[in-house]
Amino acid sequence: MSNKAVPEQRHSEGTDPSHPVSSPLTTAVNEAANSHSIMTLAYSSMLPGEKMRSLNIVCDDRHRLFSAMTSMVCSPKTQYDEDSCISNLPSTKRSRSDVDGCMSDLPSAKRLRRDDDNTSTLLNQTSQSNGDATTPEVGNALDFSSPRRSAPIDATSSCYIDVWLEQFKQRGDPAHLDTAIASWDAAVQVVAEMSPLRVKVLLGLAESLRQRFELLGDLNDLTASIGVFEEAIVSIADVDSIKSACLGLLSICLSTRFQRLGDIADTDRSVSVYEDAVRLTFHDHPLKASYLDMLGVSLSDRFDRLGNVADIDRSISVQEDAVRLTLYDHPDKPSRLGNLGNLLLTRFERLGNIADIDRAISVNDDAVRLIPHDHPDKLGHVNDLGNSLMTRFERLDDVADIERAISMQEDAVRLAPYDYPTKPTYLSNLGTSLATRFQRLGNVADIDRAISVQEDAVRLTPHDHLDKTSRLNNLGNSLSTRFERLGDVADIDRSISLQEDAVRLTPYDHPTKPGYLNNLASSLATRSQRLGNVADIDRSISVQEDAIRLSPHDHPHKPRFLNNLGISLLVRFDRLGDVADIDWLILVQEDAVRLTPDNHPHKLQFLVNLGTSFFSRFRHLRDIADLRSAISTFSGAACSSVGPSSIRLEAALRWIRCAHLISSDSLLDVYAAAIDLVPQVVWLGLPLQDRHRELLRAADVVRDAAVDALARGYRNRAVEWLEQGRSVVWNQLLQLRTPLDELQSRDPTLANRLRQVSYELEKGSGHDMTGAGEMKNDVGYLWRNRPDNTVDSQWSAKRFSPRSDTVSQLAPSAHAGPVVILNASQYRCDALVLLAESDDVLHVPLPDITYEQVENLQKSLNKLLASHGRVISRMDRAIREVVRRGRTTDESFKSILSELWKKVVRPVLDALAFSTPTAGELSRIFWCPTGPFSFLPIHAAGLYGDADTGAKLSDFLISSYTLTLSALILPPHEGTTIDNMRLVAVPQPASDRQTRLPGAQIELGHIKTTLQSLSSTPISLVQSIGTVEDVLTKMKESDWVHFACHGVQDLARHRGGLAFLSACQTATGDKDLPEEAIHLAAGMLLAGYGGVVATMWSIKDSDAPKVAKCVYEQLFRDGNLPDYRQAARALHYAVKGLREEHSAPFMSWIPFIHIGP
Repeated sequence: MSNKAVPEQRHSEGTDPSHPVSSPLTTAVNEAANSHSIMTLAYSSMLPGEKMRSLNIVCDDRHRLFSAMTSMVCSPKTQYDEDSCISNLPSTKRSRSDVDGCMSDLPSAKRLRRDDDNTSTLLNQTSQSNGDATTPEVGNALDFSSPRRSAPIDATSSCYIDVWLEQFKQRGDPAHLDTAIASWDAAVQVVAEMSPLRVKVLLGLAESLRQRFELLGDLNDLTASIGVFEEAIVSIADVDSIKSACLGLLSICLSTRFQRLGDIADTDRSVSVYEDAVRLTFHDHPLKASYLDMLGVSLSDRFDRLGNVADIDRSISVQEDAVRLTLYDHPDKPSRLGNLGNLLLTRFERLGNIADIDRAISVNDDAVRLIPHDHPDKLGHVNDLGNSLMTRFERLDDVADIERAISMQEDAVRLAPYDYPTKPTYLSNLGTSLATRFQRLGNVADIDRAISVQEDAVRLTPHDHLDKTSRLNNLGNSLSTRFERLGDVADIDRSISLQEDAVRLTPYDHPTKPGYLNNLASSLATRSQRLGNVADIDRSISVQEDAIRLSPHDHPHKPRFLNNLGISLLVRFDRLGDVADIDWLILVQEDAVRLTPDNHPHKLQFLVNLGTSFFSRFRHLRDIADLRSAISTFSGAACSSVGPSSIRLEAALRWIRCAHLISSDSLLDVYAAAIDLVPQVVWLGLPLQDRHRELLRAADVVRDAAVDALARGYRNRAVEWLEQGRSVVWNQLLQLRTPLDELQSRDPTLANRLRQVSYELEKGSGHDMTGAGEMKNDVGYLWRNRPDNTVDSQWSAKRFSPRSDTVSQLAPSAHAGPVVILNASQYRCDALVLLAESDDVLHVPLPDITYEQVENLQKSLNKLLASHGRVISRMDRAIREVVRRGRTTDESFKSILSELWKKVVRPVLDALAFSTPTAGELSRIFWCPTGPFSFLPIHAAGLYGDADTGAKLSDFLISSYTLTLSALILPPHEGTTIDNMRLVAVPQPASDRQTRLPGAQIELGHIKTTLQSLSSTPISLVQSIGTVEDVLTKMKESDWVHFACHGVQDLARHRGGLAFLSACQTATGDKDLPEEAIHLAAGMLLAGYGGVVATMWSIKDSDAPKVAKCVYEQLFRDGNLPDYRQAARALHYAVKGLREEHSAPFMSWIPFIHIGP
């Protein structure tokens, strides 16, 4: 089921909300120069000087304004209101000082009529010019104005209120703001309706109320501010330049109240008011672009609420006008670009036009590039760019987009202070992206962190905030996603609770309501699937129907809602068997597929779901037409070039299941598609554990594919598929170690660069990632973001693509003896033999043994090992409980080894013409087991009775194992001997807190004695102290390594000879992933050692020194430097001696094996 998160956008309003008050300035300059309009100059006194820069007012205009006001102050009072002029003059002179640095103008302002009503204002303005809220002038101003508060308030004396407002701005003391509001309110009561100062008083009161709302969040202040603004605007003529600025402020207040309360009437009124502001503003007016920008945002708000496409289209159109009218270096250019990008993103989410999301990313990129690094709005633009990239990833499935999105969102979260107003938005969006990456790549650390940051977002969001619902929804989605992966019922219960809250808090006609309903329905269906609650699935279907009914027919999310309804119906059909449900669900899922564009990544999942429904109806009604429809649907999904590889693999696996039911001739094609997808699903960018998890789904397909190929006579293809589709992760890592000798000779620089990339990739591949915080250590990130493109050459591209070797390329693996692949499939068991210098594969059917019988042998062996009946002393290299029961251990082993001999090994030897034991030196044979064969001691197969001489594999051949065929192929020009040699011995560390192993010291003593007898041979024995650091250092300096301890991990080297792992269970493997080499011995091969002596299970501490002594005596018997490829022969004789000379039980000698050439 698909749950949809809601990304949050940030609509920038350019400068702070007081910015639109600056609109009369340019007009004031002209009018002051010509008519000395007292009212125009009064309005201009509201203009903070620092705003002039953002309006690009030229210096000459400021001088003209200052000169005009000075001339009015000097004019007879009978002609002009001298008090008003004086009150404006210091503000104007201060503005000139702010912009031009002309501090010399300010003293003249200080000297203006200290004895009149405006003295307090003048002193206050002086303090502002000094930037100091504690100057003596400020105190004098407050002292002067306080007595006036007790006197009757008239229009002239109202100017002292500015003192309190400025003190609030400077000190942030709410008491000053309260005093200003009370004074403005008193002034309103006494100023006559027709007084020219009434508008200024009303605007002062409205702005003060708005500022107190900003400070305290009391909606009563915001509502009162709106009312006062509207009263003031009514009194202003359309031709008055101040009207558009007042309309802008009113619209900001309406938009703010809509964001808090969601009343559609507010956003309708906001749009209307901004339209008036735009209409009343000349085209070349500096604030025209600002009004267009805010009109676009208001139209977008209304679209978000009502979903009318005409609103979003018009919003983008006016926003484009705003961007076009804004100069490139204007400080508001980034905010307007950002708003345009968010509007394009919104339209893409509604209509699905790829051009919109591409352009959204482009303009958001421009916004991020243009805004200074230390600008407070920088974080918002970074967040918006991350949202756009995330949205495109959801559509196009390009992993590079989501990685860049998370990187951007991580930056926004990290740089935003804890109490930053938009911090919850950044947290919520980061959580959504992390959850999406988890669904795509499967790293559990991503979903855990997604939930953590989304919980922070919810906690930081006020209960009545409009975004509260989206954050509840997103957190619920992530919890549901984690439940599907980990199965913790508490997650799904909490998910449903949060999503119910989101639905309940969202108005019925809100555009996000269908999405929230869809997500709630999906979670209910998920819980029903896991817990079997029929009430949940009934409610899920009902809620999903509501979601579909509320969404427009052309809504891009409608296919997803239909698909999810189909899933819920399928759950109920599987539970109750009502045919009406299965008929209905196929209809709605067909609609979902039909409404989804072919290049949409969700189409793949919709096809898989539809195919599953066809197959379910086939099983119920046995109509062959449904089966053929299922095959057609699954094949379309599997062969798609769009969408995640994991879904295509799932489609291929289901296609295979259906095709088997009708013996389809297309099976070979199906298997080929599936096997090609396996390496793509477990790509190098995934943590190792996640790659292994993905392989569980395809555990059987490769072995089954080989059977189908054999049945059709394609023996070579069977071998090639088995090689390509098993030990996938091991082969990936092995390819990273491919020698670069050929490239080194052609291009040393490229070889060194590729070697470094290989190292970084390999280093990341062997460790689990911890999530987005370590994304830049992710191997996929390293590969895609390498500093040059030279490694994209044809050679390196081939190197990092999935291997698909032909039999002729694999034939050299048999250079030392036949290589036998033992394939165990649910359909049959076979042996496939590669011979030296032959491109033909020998096929040996094994009709006397089935997959189930092989599994039973494995289970019998596991049971025998778990309760083997022999006392395990504390000196053994693994501890097992003692359980004595039934027949003896040796009798049980004889039974298992006899079955393997008769039904598996003997048929292979017969096919190879080994009818009697070999006299003299034995040849070698290499076993490559698959499935449950991987855990059985093939090398020990035989009849072990007194009269059974010549009925054991060891009488005919020396056995080795291999993980893959390619692992046996020696690199070109590799030497098997060396001029001198270092062997590092690793005993049990003295302080490892594990059971002591006295035999380990005896073992190392035998090695030392053997080497000392070779006085003419340059061999050095280096003994490690057993710490990880010391072992790794000495391994890098040595050729061979011998471990006589409990275990070791994290090995790394380039190339070595023999690794002797005289420790417990070093080649045991993982029963859930038999095709993958998941054991310590494989790690040693990967670390660069040519061959490994290992153990299949725990060994007795007293046996290890005997085997080690014999092995090294065999290897060094000629007095020359040894060849690690003789280790298999040396081990063969060592184990034979342990078995025959020391009469060791089966439990003691069977576990020793050799892996490698």
